[in-house]
Amino acid sequence: MSTQEITNKIRTIKDNFLQGNISSDDTCELLDDLCCEIEEADGLSFGDTSDDYYTSFEETDFTKLEI
Repeated sequence: MSTQEITNKIRTIKDNFLQGNISSDDTCELLDDLCCEIEEADGLSFGDTSDDYYTSFEETDFTKLEI
């Protein structure tokens, strides 16, 4: 889920609340749902966090390192 998608969803929820289309309870429920979507999304990518990324560090041979 991209930052833009999150921002758009928040704006939509805010606009619906301000226009009286949804109650404060509905607003809280929608925001809770959005939090769950964000947590479940692998979107907001902050780099490669897969196991393959760290494998290269584990395979480094430091036995020939000179001090």
